[in-house]
Amino acid sequence: MDSDPGDVYRARLAERRLAYERQTQIDRQFSYTRLGVFGIGVLVLLLSFRQFVGVWLLLVPVAAFIVLVRKHEQVIRRRDAAARSIVFYDRGLARIEDRWQGTGQSGERFRDDNHLYALNAQTGVLIWSRPFPGVVNSNVAIAP
Repeated sequence: MDSDPGDVYRARLAERRLAYERQTQIDRQFSYTRLGVFGIGVLVLLLSFRQFVGVWLLLVPVAAFIVLVRKHEQVIRRRDAAARSIVFYDRGLARIEDRWQGTGQSGERFRDDNHLYALNAQTGVLIWSRPFPGVVNSNVAIAP
């Protein structure tokens, strides 16, 4: 069991991509089937208004549509799980191959220029913007 982690991740990534493609195809088939059942339901509704068929016949496409919606939701969840696992193994492979630098989040969304320990935008020096008791200058620079 002394497999190279990169080889294991590549194999799992290929499996997840195949699973994603399979679930995408099944998703497409469910979408078209749902559309067809909906169309049949509309046709049965129109025929029941003209009294060519009984209204009770409308229960068949409605029940079929409900079953299809539930099954389709399961397929969508499996497809989304496969997509998440593709991202997971792709990032893991990037870490193994040392291609991860610069791909993470910068944390810029947490930056607050009015925070107690905010960086000066021009100099990059940490500025303590709250005054010390008895200090006239309220901006004290702290060297990195």
